[in-house]
Amino acid sequence: MPSTQITAKVNKSQKAQFERIAKSIGTTPANALKMFIVKFNYTQGFPFELKMENQYIEELEDIIDANEADRITQEMIDNNVDINTLTTNKEMKRKYGL
Repeated sequence: MPSTQITAKVNKSQKAQFERIAKSIGTTPANALKMFIVKFNYTQGFPFELKMENQYIEELEDIIDANEADRITQEMIDNNVDINTLTTNKEMKRKYGL
C-alpha cells in the first residue's frame, strides 16, 4: 500500500522527550506514531482516556484556538448536547477531552 506523510508541530522539548522515550522502549518516533495511528483507527478514537494534569492544560488551550471551540460548540448544538450545562470553553474541553 502506498504511504503518505503526516506532519505535526510540537515544541522542541516535547520532541526531544518523545525521541528519548521511543528509544528507551526500543522503537523509533516514526514507529511509535504508526502504532498510535493503527490503534486510533482500530478503536475509532483515542486508545486511552484523556486526562490532563494541570501543567498541560495551558498547553492544550494553546493548541485549540477560538475557531476550534466555536466548531465544537456548533457540533454539540447539532448533536443536541445541552451546552447550557457547560459554562466555559475550558469546561467543554475538559468534559469532552479536547
